[in-house]
Amino acid sequence: MTLIKLNSYTKHFVAIDIGSNSFHLIIVRDHNNHVEVIHKEKQSIRLALGLENDNNINEHSIKLAMNCLESFSAAITHLENCQVSIVATYALRQASNKQEFLKQAAKVIPYPINIISGNREAELIFFGVAYTKTINQPTIIIDIGGGSTEFIIGQQLTPKLTRSINMGCVSFTQKFFLSGEISEASMNAAETYSKRLLLCLTEEYNNLGWDQTLGTSGSIKAITRIMKELYDDNNITLKRLNRIRYLLIHWGHHDNIKFTNLNEKRRPLLAAALAILIACFELLNLDILKYNAGGVREGLLYQLRFEQ
Repeated sequence: MTLIKLNSYTKHFVAIDIGSNSFHLIIVRDHNNHVEVIHKEKQSIRLALGLENDNNINEHSIKLAMNCLESFSAAITHLENCQVSIVATYALRQASNKQEFLKQAAKVIPYPINIISGNREAELIFFGVAYTKTINQPTIIIDIGGGSTEFIIGQQLTPKLTRSINMGCVSFTQKFFLSGEISEASMNAAETYSKRLLLCLTEEYNNLGWDQTLGTSGSIKAITRIMKELYDDNNITLKRLNRIRYLLIHWGHHDNIKFTNLNEKRRPLLAAALAILIACFELLNLDILKYNAGGVREGLLYQLRFEQ
């Protein structure tokens, strides 16, 4: 009897998220339906910081972006049977010179970049979370990005409400904390402005309701690490956020922040992220928020693998 040997088959899936604060790359290998992450990388580019008054991204920020995309391209160029999906979010949605950015990007990475809408970004965030965690009950997911914050209510693999609001940790840092000073007045101003922007969704979201609250993104991850440092658990509550608020105002400047678990690059962005999250807790009547590592890039992987 002749034995027939089945050939093994390996696929690679690549997702790149050109965010307003960070650029993310994730590569997974699917070998005979066994999936593993073989490379994950983040670079802090702060593309939204490069948006000038005319909404042009300045040359310095474009150069940083191109250097990052070139390194991402080098990381995937050797992969066989490779499918790649690249999306860009708030900063490029806003940019007047987005076509020039895309033209330069085409020279360093040979895959198209899709500039997605805020609602599409929210959908991908939901699928990214649902791809990494089973969502058995109605859940609200909040993602505080560099230039926008996304809100999704969904269950299982169905997003029911999606919304993107133009407020983020980088854009709010520019608007309220540019000098690095953190005061009662600047926190009040950032929180009040956040609440004004959130009014457009609170009634609809509160009417639909949810049973659990999850948060994604680097900002919420950073705040979760502070919770671990202060309370030895990962639960985010309004009372705890207000304690951090008090400490930031007491320290007075982002250079004086003393949290040992906080990444140095996150220090200038913490006050803005905190103000946005406090506004979310107050207007949406949140009790406890827990961090989830899913996001746009995981949502892209989900669609590459399962929606071909």
